[in-house]
Amino acid sequence: MEFKDFENDYSKLVGKLVVYTSGKSYAKNKSRYIRKIVKVTKTGFRIYDFEKILFDFTGMQKGLHGRMGMGTISICKLITEDEAKKLSSEWKHNKKIKEMKNQIMEVILNNINNLDEDKIKKIFNIINK
Repeated sequence: MEFKDFENDYSKLVGKLVVYTSGKSYAKNKSRYIRKIVKVTKTGFRIYDFEKILFDFTGMQKGLHGRMGMGTISICKLITEDEAKKLSSEWKHNKKIKEMKNQIMEVILNNINNLDEDKIKKIFNIINK
């Protein structure tokens, strides 16, 4: 599903889901959100929680073409309900994995005096797979 599929009647985009990606172009991780389109204008659309930002029908944020917007990414990609559920569960899973790694690292750092170098290397290799 793409924005051009709604070219004849963009008003049908209201209620559709998008993945909103924002951040600096050079950053490894960028913020990503699943949001609904809440309003469609003649030249673009607005999404929930970001009503002040207008996007054109290619998914790009309007007004980021000047020097102030250089290096900034702000894009919406149209997705289906199934894709949204899949992304959401994937993000939850990744968050749990990250939390577990942090807990393991905390235990290791608290007991680092009791571990020899080989054990520490093995633990780090297992965590960073």
